Amino acid sequence: MKIGVIDSDGDFTHPFFKDKNINQVKVNAGYNVLSRNNFPYSHSEYVCASILKENPKAEIVLRSIIGKEQKNTCKLLVDGINSMMAGDVDIINLSVGVEVLHNRDLLDVCKKAESKKIPIIAAHSNYDTIAYPANFNNVIGVYSENNKSTKFIDYDCNFNNVKFNCDLTSYYQLDQVFLLRGNSFCTATMTGILSNYIGEYQESIQQGINYLFKSPINEIDVISYKNESSICFTDVPNSNNEIKYIKNNLNCKDIVDISDAQNYLYRNHYMDFSNTLCFIDINSYSYINKNRKCIDEFVINVGKKFKGVVFRYPYYNVKERMFFLENYGIKIIQFAI
Repeated sequence: MKIGVIDSDGDFTHPFFKDKNINQVKVNAGYNVLSRNNFPYSHSEYVCASILKENPKAEIVLRSIIGKEQKNTCKLLVDGINSMMAGDVDIINLSVGVEVLHNRDLLDVCKKAESKKIPIIAAHSNYDTIAYPANFNNVIGVYSENNKSTKFIDYDCNFNNVKFNCDLTSYYQLDQVFLLRGNSFCTATMTGILSNYIGEYQESIQQGINYLFKSPINEIDVISYKNESSICFTDVPNSNNEIKYIKNNLNCKDIVDISDAQNYLYRNHYMDFSNTLCFIDINSYSYINKNRKCIDEFVINVGKKFKGVVFRYPYYNVKERMFFLENYGIKIIQFAI
């Protein structure tokens, strides 16, 4: 699966990117970080992190058209899309756009991509203005807004738009505490999700969207955790911040070191957990990656014993959660798609 990304430049030095396949074409080199305090990476690094979380085996061809001056034009976009088609990418992510009047060249190149069956996933403007190419019907436009919904995403087939019902994206994979707001990052998440369908399942993009939309994975589980009995498994059981969080948010009967989780279940094999939630709060993405096999086995084990399995942070991607659901009947609850 080769994914074309037209965006900014980036260094990609975070350990998350170490084993990832990113090939950069620097049209405009240099970049600005989003925020030195809370978001210390470039726009393209966040975009690629979202895509690769959902499809870690994908190859990304990153065409960096936005330099330090933050300039973006229709011509740069048109040239970029043409370049991606010439490079035989399977799907194009545009977390950038132009807020200009309808541009014929941009429309024509999007039609050309459509004729080659190369889907374009593009972000709508964050500021309620019309942005292209997301506003073209032959492009899948992505936007987000905070509203009360029972679904993570909605799909409008008439306008070919995907709407995220929360405008915040987690970058747990980059060891970040703060959530990032914006359509750009929702777009990248959707690109990563859909790339699995057209790459592995040989389905059309629309089939992939409909499959996801109707899946239990897309359902938001509104649970009052204070009213549900739970046991918390964490990598920092003695942390004051962790204890405070658990006290304020959970009706927790026990706090267990995640490294002792299997032994805990063995010691308490006689207990009935069928009315108890398993709440997993692992603060380190690298920890969970190093212990991936054990975590997976633990989830399968507790999924058979507990009322539900809840992750505080969105570690598993959509494809992985689908796997647990389809093979073990376990729906992993996370606070993001």
